[in-house]
Amino acid sequence: MKLSFKVRLGVIMLIILIIALPAYIYGDVGPKPYVVINISGLEGQTYYTTLLSPDKHLGPNFVYNAEYPENARYREGDAEYPIFRKFVDYNCPEGFYFLQNFSNSSESHAFSWSYFPPSEYKVLIYLPQGEHFIISSATYSNYAFATRYLATVIDDDILLTKNYKVASEVLFLIARIVLTIFIEVAIAWLFKIRQKKLIWLIVIVNVITQVTLNILLNLSNFYYGIVVAITTLLLLEIVVFAIEALIYGLTFKRLSQGEIKGFKGVIYTLVANSASLLIGFALVFIIPGMF
Repeated sequence: MKLSFKVRLGVIMLIILIIALPAYIYGDVGPKPYVVINISGLEGQTYYTTLLSPDKHLGPNFVYNAEYPENARYREGDAEYPIFRKFVDYNCPEGFYFLQNFSNSSESHAFSWSYFPPSEYKVLIYLPQGEHFIISSATYSNYAFATRYLATVIDDDILLTKNYKVASEVLFLIARIVLTIFIEVAIAWLFKIRQKKLIWLIVIVNVITQVTLNILLNLSNFYYGIVVAITTLLLLEIVVFAIEALIYGLTFKRLSQGEIKGFKGVIYTLVANSASLLIGFALVFIIPGMF
């Protein structure tokens, strides 16, 4: 029995959906939001950095309680216990607390809070030489899944500016779109889809779908992280496949004057989209910043 075009298209979409669903189900497992602060203005000095939080407890981080010293993150005899005590004894601004999380930023000139970071905070730096503290006068907050700030130390203040590289993201976005179009046009030639009208149709459709897909993917990664972004990618690829399969299935036969059947357009869409997706995943390990 010969299956109709709609039935065959439905079967293909169902197979892809079944493959993608596990990624969606486990989409909440993986990296959590984090904060990275790069520091300038203290080159050549020894210093330690922390964030003061309006919350007294965040995940494994909590305020030191002198009644329960056994719960302290650092104990007497630990190399950094004296620094820990300096932070504990610091008179924090009203409504802010030290959650026992700090690090030596002298060499890296950076501070990272990678698990349950505060959503709002003041930056506090301690310089052992002179036993001097520097705290940001302003309160800052997270603006993305991976929040990145550049902290500039000026006199006795710390000024933070967003450190998100928009220009490089735009360049990588353009590179991804161009690569996808190149792959799909190359596969079209392998399918002997070579009429100028069809190639232009493939290019135009891919520009529209890939720009939309990549913008949504970037926003997903920016605000929710890589796990949600990958899940979003798989789900959006299904939508893109459905749109492209519908367009090519309905137009290839007419634009080729009957030389190319509509179902060939659907098969081409499946192969081309699968190839670009697999090549994209492979390139993640070669050029991490591009994806």
